[in-house]
Amino acid sequence: MSDERVVCSHHLTIHLEELQDGCVAWHFETDEQVEFTAGLSLIDLAECNAPLATIGIRALWSLCNNGLVRMALAQANDIRVQVDKRAALGPDKKGPALMPKGAALN
Repeated sequence: MSDERVVCSHHLTIHLEELQDGCVAWHFETDEQVEFTAGLSLIDLAECNAPLATIGIRALWSLCNNGLVRMALAQANDIRVQVDKRAALGPDKKGPALMPKGAALN
């Protein structure tokens, strides 16, 4: 954290909801300024001297709308498939456990 005063702040919240049929629905919540500028391109924002935080949150919102959430869900699904395959092998044939990156081995 910096001791500098915040001059611009935005938020973007992504909600993921898994439904009974296994599908995942999602929606986004943003602050009013992000929604207010939704009709402007990132170039338009830059030409209007919008703060970098404003352009950045809009770029992130665009990425999420254009596939980032789908990519994250596909990765989560791939991991689930790997774990299910390992479980199907049985306890004596699982091989090395999946460990978080940076975890220490005993």
